[in-house]
Formats: sequence, C-alpha cells, structure tokens
Amino acid sequence: MIMNEIVSYRPDESLSPYVLGYFYTAHKFEGLENQFFTPKGTAALTIPVDVNPNSYLIYPDKSSKIYFEKFSPYLFGQMSKMGLSNLRGHFDIFVIVFTPTGLFHFLDGPASQITDKVMPAT
Repeated sequence: MIMNEIVSYRPDESLSPYVLGYFYTAHKFEGLENQFFTPKGTAALTIPVDVNPNSYLIYPDKSSKIYFEKFSPYLFGQMSKMGLSNLRGHFDIFVIVFTPTGLFHFLDGPASQITDKVMPAT
C-alpha cells in the first residue's frame, strides 16, 4: 500500500444508539490482497467515492466477487468470516458504522437477514 488516510467522525448524540460513527478513508494500492471485515463485526453502509473498476471483494466465499461502483452505496451485514479484498489504484470510501443492534431499526425485518451479505443499498 502506498497511501492510507483515515478520518473518523462521531455521530450526533441522537443517533448514538444506532450509529457508532462515520469514517472516510483514502487508499492507494498496487494490487494487494488484504483481509477485509466490517469494523468490530458490526454492519456498515459503505459509499465508494473513488474506486478502480478492477478492484473487488471476495465474499462470502471464494467464488463470489463483488465489484464496487463509484457513488453507489453498499450495505454490509455483520460478517462472521473474513473477506479478501483485491484493490488496485485508488479506493476512497465513506462509511457509516452501525452499533451491533443499530441497523435493525432501519430494516423491514431482522438484521440477521443480511448477516454475511454485501448488497447494493439502492
């Protein structure tokens, strides 16, 4: 990895039962494979701000590749296993990290329905 910048923000007090915090991270990679997981095993909403289209996440198994699109939000459920990222070039993201039970309040059903899933949030 050539560059790594992470800036974190606290949520407004009214959101603290649901949101642990926010962070923006900017990375520049040279085709490295790294383990990947949501912070503290919690759910997260991730918005790629800048992404190389050849970058992907292998999750939940080795046969599943998830390619991210710029400015398209992705919902990460709680992950019980490690993912493997293959990131190339710039990968800048804004992330909302939910408390362990926080995401439940924003779903139509139980949060367990998205455990070990990464899906577009559109």
